[in-house]
Amino acid sequence: MADEDVLAKIAEVWNSMDDAWESYGAIFQDKAATNTGKVAVMTEHESITYDQLDERVNRVGNAFEGMGVQKDDKVCVMLPNVPEFLYAWWGNAKLGGVTVPLNTALRGEGLSYIINHSDAETIVLSERYVPVLNEIRGDLTQLKRIIVLGNDHEKAANFPAGAVDFSELLTASPASPMKEVWSEDMDSIMYTSGTTGLPKGVVHRHDRCYGGFVLPIMTGFNEHDVVYNTLPLFHIGGQNMVWMALATDTKVAMAERFSASRFWDDCRRYGATYTLCLGAMIPILAKQAEQPNDADNPMRVVLSAAAPKTIWEAFEQRFGVQIVELYSQTEGGFMINTEAKAEGKIGSMGKAGATYEMKVVDDDDNELPPGEIGELIYRSKGGGALTEYYKNPEATEEKTRGGWIRSGDLAYKDEDDYFFFVDRKSDFMRRRGENISSFEVEKIVNSHPKVLESAAYAMPSELGEDDVMVAVVPQPGETVDPVDLMGHCEAHMAYFMIPRYVRFVGEFPKTGTERTMKYQLKQEGVTSDTWDREAAGYTIHRQA
Repeated sequence: MADEDVLAKIAEVWNSMDDAWESYGAIFQDKAATNTGKVAVMTEHESITYDQLDERVNRVGNAFEGMGVQKDDKVCVMLPNVPEFLYAWWGNAKLGGVTVPLNTALRGEGLSYIINHSDAETIVLSERYVPVLNEIRGDLTQLKRIIVLGNDHEKAANFPAGAVDFSELLTASPASPMKEVWSEDMDSIMYTSGTTGLPKGVVHRHDRCYGGFVLPIMTGFNEHDVVYNTLPLFHIGGQNMVWMALATDTKVAMAERFSASRFWDDCRRYGATYTLCLGAMIPILAKQAEQPNDADNPMRVVLSAAAPKTIWEAFEQRFGVQIVELYSQTEGGFMINTEAKAEGKIGSMGKAGATYEMKVVDDDDNELPPGEIGELIYRSKGGGALTEYYKNPEATEEKTRGGWIRSGDLAYKDEDDYFFFVDRKSDFMRRRGENISSFEVEKIVNSHPKVLESAAYAMPSELGEDDVMVAVVPQPGETVDPVDLMGHCEAHMAYFMIPRYVRFVGEFPKTGTERTMKYQLKQEGVTSDTWDREAAGYTIHRQA
């Protein structure tokens, strides 16, 4: 669809919106009234109609208010993909509260930093994460309220002292707790790991809800489609998939996590026609043993970020789907490639979205001609760079320098204005759809008593994206057991951060300012003396 057609359709949708549609809560409340009795959310255990969902959202919102949660108060949510996440998110949104989604794999200092930095006084979490919370409870200086979602067999006696059982929230009034909430009010703070330093909280305001009406215009998504979401709800992709479905008056099936063995059976079970696959998901699905009924499924569109060019067409043919490549970040930005085969642009991220300007620049911000690699930067047409990091004006200023959002990604543009991703400019890694800070990995590895220093960097993964490699200099006279080091990592970092490769060296190559020259280590690659966690048969006990 041409930009002018997209903009015309967006204007048509915008002009048809109710003037009161200023927030997630207001829009969904109207959607629920319009779609009474219609299924909104499906899980393995239940189907929930629009009106049932809105009633539970109201009950949780009223319960929050009864506990003292007010407008602009921060509520952390550490839940898997369950309907209760939506109850908490939108119940809080109706009050004008700010939701802080927590990656369920976080633990230790990384988790306590986010809870404290966000100024959260309330946390909603699954009973499975209670031990993780207990480990850091003494470091949480502002936390006042703990709400625990337990299994049917769980007893409140197993919860932390003073904790409230989530089921009690559902006994509150079903009346709408809707307050005066505007599009410019904060809805959430989503923390994302950068290249160095501590996580940064990306501020999302309620005007983000309008994006749920834009993507369907560009991809032909409509009220007859069914979304299948396997991405976590603490991730921007997972949230957007759920919201897009409900904003379009259709339904979403939520899986607790991605499973290659269950993916297509789930799609058939739910009648799913539309999904989003990130990172290694498409390569993993492609590696599954071929079945006679591979193409016998209702799926028609697979949105993707970084689908490998080498398997793109074979994947489409085998499963009878269309891959639609897109590019976006937690901070913003949007481009999409809906005409990959027709335009001969397989492997491209697409053109800049109709509402964004994008360009590739050198280190001096000069725009580069087609074919030359530089940093991808972008801004909203007419709105400039709207990214904001919570309580971090220095990082905000750097991210939006010159009125453009700095993506930190390397790309190039061809003669037809199609953009192609090349690599990440900075030092962070990306594994299975998760951003990983080398600084955070090194900090934890360095805390091992037998480690002198370490350097973490990416190695190419056979599944696409990266595998984490860490080079370690032991303390003088010490020998580090890689299995013991893995146990240390498991106890202190998220499972997706745990290195696959460990290499022990006597010293690092360094600059005159004592900076480790990681590029030299990376060039040496996986050497013959490198310990490979997967080859050794070491199993990570994943908690998520």
